[in-house]
Amino acid sequence: MRGPSLFIAQYIGPPPLFERLADIAAFAHGLGFRALQIPVHDGRILDLARAEDSDYLQAIETLLADHGLVISELRPQRGMSVHLSFDVARAHLFDAATGRRVPAASA
Repeated sequence: MRGPSLFIAQYIGPPPLFERLADIAAFAHGLGFRALQIPVHDGRILDLARAEDSDYLQAIETLLADHGLVISELRPQRGMSVHLSFDVARAHLFDAATGRRVPAASA
């Protein structure tokens, strides 16, 4: 388990909240956090449509590392916690708008 970790969904919004991951990362680092729980419901923070692009994901990891942070979890807005081992972003297991699990595609 990585941490201490901050669930950042409550800090996303127009000023005085934050609209960019870089700003949230600087804020969290300044408070001594070492990891972030990333919500998947807000494309300003994590764009699920681009989540299969390894360069996009690497850029997010690099941005966080520049602030001494890592991702501890990816979370839908409504509170279900998902550990990174489930690879939520890549598999698109959750609907970004509702936070509900997406049924598996039949082969």
